[in-house]
Amino acid sequence: MRVTKTRANLMLLLAAIIWGAGYIFFQDGYQRHMQAGLINAIRGFVYAGLAFIFFS
Repeated sequence: MRVTKTRANLMLLLAAIIWGAGYIFFQDGYQRHMQAGLINAIRGFVYAGLAFIFFS
């Protein structure tokens, strides 16, 4: 699969957005006294779903 420069830049932007959203989600869960394992499990399912949608 050949990746163009534009597609590579969009994928990098998406990765930065996902990274930042994960931090915001973690902080919100922490303030609501959620367990760390539950927060990570939810984040993992969300990221797996996004990976399946964008990379399949």
